[in-house]
Amino acid sequence: MLLAAGLIAAVKPRRPYWIYPALALVAVLVALEANALRVAGIALTLEHLGGIQEWGKDWMQFATTGAALAQLAAVARLCTRPAPPLMGCRPGPLSPAD
Repeated sequence: MLLAAGLIAAVKPRRPYWIYPALALVAVLVALEANALRVAGIALTLEHLGGIQEWGKDWMQFATTGAALAQLAAVARLCTRPAPPLMGCRPGPLSPAD
């Protein structure tokens, strides 16, 4: 997940200086979340169905890893978008912008 965060940060065109530690922190949190979801999914399947095949565990891992990568990409996109303009702060008739 840290490698994916580094790749995402490297290809972003507008990257502020703080995106590297932010994505590293988010990568760790998202990896922990994905692992917890995978373990919970396997436990629920075992409890309700009584057993699970090896390919079922593999597909749960693929699904949670895909969801984690999507979350990481969404956070990177949110970090690099421009800030919205302030409400009510348009240049007036006496502004020096003219």
